Amino acid sequence: MSNCISDITLVGWVVKDPEVFTSQKTQKNFGKITLAVNKSYPNELANFYSCFLDESQLERVQKAGVKKGSLLKITGEFTHRVYEKVDQSKQPTGEKGFDLRVVVWAWDYLPASSKKSESAAPSGSAAPATTQDSTADTGFSGLPVDMLDDDLPF
Repeated sequence: MSNCISDITLVGWVVKDPEVFTSQKTQKNFGKITLAVNKSYPNELANFYSCFLDESQLERVQKAGVKKGSLLKITGEFTHRVYEKVDQSKQPTGEKGFDLRVVVWAWDYLPASSKKSESAAPSGSAAPATTQDSTADTGFSGLPVDMLDDDLPF
């Protein structure tokens, strides 16, 4: 990470399954996650951010099973792209467009409050509810428990 003014940390919901692309220049894969971040004002719509992942981040996202509805914390930096706008017939209009993007440096799952894990056990049951993807003990939503040891930096 750098000490750029454009550093950003976002917490939001993945809007659709991650997209995979291949660079025409380098032939390497990269990914895109669209993140919806709630505004702090009541009754306001969310902001949507296009977050781009390099090949190693993309592999981690795929391995972890990030999908539509996952709650993520993303750290990265703002970048922009200038492009020439096209009309409906794909002909250049001569106008320039600007696209604001987030280049992802790091991401983590965040725990999501869910009634699903609480209601999995019948009421009055002495044993706590357990499910295949139960993550109440780890604090990571949707991340398979057997992956956690591999992804820890210590």
